[in-house]
This record gives sequence, structure tokens and C-alpha cells, in this order.
Amino acid sequence: MKYFRVEGKRIIEFPAPYAFDVSNIHFSNYRINDPILKLEDRIFNLCVHYQSLAIVKFESYHELITCKYDKYGSIPYVVMKDSIKSTNLLNRLPQLLTCVFDKKGLEFKEIVYRPTLLSGNLRANYMIIGEAPGVGSGYQESVDRVLVYGPSSMLLRNSIDSDILSKCCFTNIMKYSMTKNCPVTLDIAKTHLAYLQNEIDIIKPKKLFSLGNNSWLLLTQLGIETTKIIHPTYFTRKGLKSTSYYNETLRKYI
Repeated sequence: MKYFRVEGKRIIEFPAPYAFDVSNIHFSNYRINDPILKLEDRIFNLCVHYQSLAIVKFESYHELITCKYDKYGSIPYVVMKDSIKSTNLLNRLPQLLTCVFDKKGLEFKEIVYRPTLLSGNLRANYMIIGEAPGVGSGYQESVDRVLVYGPSSMLLRNSIDSDILSKCCFTNIMKYSMTKNCPVTLDIAKTHLAYLQNEIDIIKPKKLFSLGNNSWLLLTQLGIETTKIIHPTYFTRKGLKSTSYYNETLRKYI
């Protein structure tokens, strides 16, 4: 099993488990998707078979927000002040990767194998759960990321202030994509319930939110209680690039 960290702009192998330290790199002047996501792609490609989970470490929320990783990055990160060295957390992190290997639910023709990991703070107060990751270019063996590329993803992240966003993590009911981004049925959702439950058990968020009506309905039918919030596509269809709705909604629970 291999582990990596960044020194300057070099990625080097190191022995410590489940840690990828990019806290010395300054992202503040970088454009969205470039080069942060390219750097992250290198991280994923270097981790053989994704046996280790790349984690971005930050000493404090000030450091995290100053470099804007909460806005632009997509690898799950931790803030040292939140006692991330907890043995329980580190021991359970590999469970987040089981969807890469299991390939559950592929008997449904609607499912496209394109595994994703959650993004955001691994000590999140709030978990925001969507329906399924976008299908993009279709089938791929390598791990993709949540809430990174599309206009809806950008609107959601850009609409949430950093003091809230830095305490959120993002995931989906499904860890694989759906053909033509078709809606997820209850039978299909059940095949990935164990993955989502693992994430909830590991992160232990104080509050769960569901993105949109179908996510809320599926989660309710699966026995997971959430607070429904409007899906960002509602706003992008109106031509908006940001909205005050998410800040106003999430701040009610701070």
C-alpha cells in the first residue's frame, strides 16, 4: 500500500497511513478546475488501486478558508483541530473505498460504473446528499469526485459561505452514475445503501440534508431522515450562478 504527500509541487511517497498533506500549497490565485483538480487527478492516479484514501490536511479552518480549498478542492480533507488523528476514524476510512471494488448493483442496466468518493470535511457537521453522480463521459474504472465539474455543483459550492462550507461534506445515495442521468429507483438505491450508511457512520454529521425531491423521497423510503433542500438545478435553469437560499437555509441549523 502506498501513501503520498506534496512537497512544493512534487508528490512523494511516505509511510504514514491515510494522509496526503497539501497544506503548504497556496490555491488562492488558481482558477477553478486548474490546476487543483489536475493535482488531485495525479494523486488518485498514483494511489495504486485506490487502496489508500487521499486526505488533505489543514492545521486550522483559517488555513483551509484562506487557500479556498473548501471551494475548489474535491479530495476529502481534515482539519487538525478536530482531532482527526482519532484511531477510530483512521481505521474506518478504508470503508469509504469499498464501492470502488464491490461493483454492486451493476445487474441494473441503468447503472454506469463510475465510482465516486464523498468530498468535503471528514469531520463535517452537515452532510448534503444528492441522488447520483453525473454520468459525464460514461464508464470509467478510476475514481471520480463529487460536486466538482457541473454548473449545479459550482452554484451550490459558490453559494455557501466558507464558514459553513468548511463544515460540510457532500455525497450521493448512489456511488455510481445512472445512464443518461435518469432518476434512481428505490430498488436501485437499495444496492448502495450500505455505502451511504458507512459514510454516515464514519462522518457522524449532526444534520443530514437531501438535495431535491427524489433524493429526499428515496432516503425517507430507505429509513434515513433528512431535511430537504432545493436542488441547485432549479437555480441554474433560471440562469443563476449563485443564490442566497443555501446560506439562509443552512444557517438555521448552526
